[in-house]
Parts: sequence; C-alpha cells; structure tokens
Amino acid sequence: ADIDCAGILSKFKLRLISENDGCDARVGFGSFLRLNALGAVGVIGPACSVTAEPVARVSPFFSMPLVSFSSEAVELSDRSHFPNYFRMAGSGQIFAKGWLALIKHLEWNDVMVVAETGREFDEFVRIFEHS
Repeated sequence: ADIDCAGILSKFKLRLISENDGCDARVGFGSFLRLNALGAVGVIGPACSVTAEPVARVSPFFSMPLVSFSSEAVELSDRSHFPNYFRMAGSGQIFAKGWLALIKHLEWNDVMVVAETGREFDEFVRIFEHS
C-alpha cells in the first residue's frame, strides 16, 4: 500500500530501525542517541513511560519528535515540558476515569486491579481513591 499518496514524504527515505529498550531508561536513551546519529528525523516510541520521559525531555534539543504508541504517564501531557512528544494512547488518567465511570454505572462496590507497579499505576490508584 502507498503510505505517501499525497507526496508529503517524498524527500525522506523511510526505513525501519527497531531497538528493544526493555523499558529501561538508560537503554532507551542510548537507542535515541543512536537513532539521532543515524540521521533519524523522528521516533515511534518509546513504548514505556519510564523511558519516554527522559528521552522526551531532550528530544527538543535534537529537533526530534517522538510518537509513543503506549506510554501513559500523565506528566507527558505537559506540552511546556514535552513539546516534541505526541502519544497515540491516552494517559493513565483517561483510562482511570473511564474505568471509574464503568464501575459506577455497574454499581460495583469492590473491584480488584491487577497491573504493573509504577507511576502510571500510582496515578490510577490516586484517581480511584479520590473519587
């Protein structure tokens, strides 16, 4: 399929360079620097918030946009700190509000949440506790 039917990308050579940072901020930062050295003009990722935050903090200095498909940290929504960061997934705050609305609609009194621990989960719990 032609992904550039409007000719917008005609000046660029598209190639896939895949690196797995394992949600490790140091590995992800190294991947970002390698991609920059290879002449990348943008990054799809990082996937994890713990990696996305430090990379997104420095990306403006490299004029490099980041488009994350899954990181959920609420802090990444702050455009004044992360002007080159864009997300394809909503923040954990959006998901928590959606779950909370569903729980109230179904009139559930007790729920159990199974998730990875980390800041996204902490934000999720904070929203639940204050609602």
